[in-house]
Amino acid sequence: MKKVLCQMCGLVNLDKFVTYPHCAGCGIRLAETTTPSSLENWKRPLGTPLWATIIGLCCAGLAYWGITIARETGHADASKLIAYIEVPRNASVGTVTFVKLLPDSVESENMPVRTFHDVRLRVSRSNFEDFAFVDISPPSVMQSEGSGRYFVYESLAHDEPITLKLRPLRAGQAQLSLSLFARDFTPFSIRSTVKVTRPPGLKVTHSR
Repeated sequence: MKKVLCQMCGLVNLDKFVTYPHCAGCGIRLAETTTPSSLENWKRPLGTPLWATIIGLCCAGLAYWGITIARETGHADASKLIAYIEVPRNASVGTVTFVKLLPDSVESENMPVRTFHDVRLRVSRSNFEDFAFVDISPPSVMQSEGSGRYFVYESLAHDEPITLKLRPLRAGQAQLSLSLFARDFTPFSIRSTVKVTRPPGLKVTHSR
């Protein structure tokens, strides 16, 4: 039985092996070169069962990673907070305007979200240059922090909307920036423009 050393990958092949005259390691056609005696004791060709084992392990590994990635992706999607928003495109100075947000999520079939916890609605402080705050429903605790005001809820039902009542202070393009936060969810943000007009003859005083 002759042993042939592959000049490409260094694997020792047996001339009786099923892949001969091609290398069992890299597949190139082997030159008629015998293996030096110093290599005979430690280099061996890979038999068919070993190849099958390696391929099987590779497939199993890919399957495992595929499942893991799918699960992680599903978990990431399930943690995304979204909201259905009603923002008027047009409003009038001095007239109460309603802005509604209904929190929702990209749900997992196995773990549907029924209640959101530690909910915070952030209204950018710059919004209060264009709007006066009138009321919010359901009632909330308001906190000032950094460049925003936060309306805080310990919990909020999945189908319970938040309604902001705002009164436009001046005519023009008013910017409305809102962000919604909840425990274990990535925040949701929206920026909208409201066209505010002034009714004829209306005199407005800027108050907050």
